[in-house]
Amino acid sequence: MIRKAFAEMLGTFLLVLFGCGSVCLHLSDANLVNNLGIALSFGAIVGVGIMIFSRTSGAHMNPAVSLYFYLIGRLSTKEFGVYSMAQIIGATLSSVVLLNVFPNIEHHGSTFPKVGVAQTWFIEYGLTTILILAIAYLHDATRNQVALSIGGIIFLEAFIFGPLTGASMNPARSFGPLLIDQELSHFWIYLSSQLCASVTCGLIILALSKRAIKL
Repeated sequence: MIRKAFAEMLGTFLLVLFGCGSVCLHLSDANLVNNLGIALSFGAIVGVGIMIFSRTSGAHMNPAVSLYFYLIGRLSTKEFGVYSMAQIIGATLSSVVLLNVFPNIEHHGSTFPKVGVAQTWFIEYGLTTILILAIAYLHDATRNQVALSIGGIIFLEAFIFGPLTGASMNPARSFGPLLIDQELSHFWIYLSSQLCASVTCGLIILALSKRAIKL
């Protein structure tokens, strides 16, 4: 369990470090990275994380993904708690690093609604649902296929919807930077939408599994 927890913490740490780090570069005076670069950074680091950590912990790097696996019976209650805590710790530690590397910018990869609350909620719900369903239907794929596919989905969703909501799809990824930037007032939008997406996907997969058993 310790190795799995460490893998989830380190994987989420790297996700926030490189993904939100690209956002920090965009916001810095140098303005070195545009929206395409940010989307590529998130997609690439998720793919790399899957390649590195999937054999140890499954490379969830996301409490919403872990909740989905818990709901379908692939994680125990203890494992879900350990995974989620490790992911939150990893995201928070990485945000502290970014705060110290980029002390002169106002935000460090925090996700902010650029549209209305309802629009933000449904966008994040939809993006997270697509991500988790893709993970569900890639369970028989090779590690390389999963890394490329999920990294590609993250890239596309971040590129298209990042300017609107930040395209978080991940409670830990949102929590760490928002905590460091002391901007938690709208965290509930991301948390509730993403966890509702997990529940929806879990119910869909369980329903399909029961139907397959009956047939």
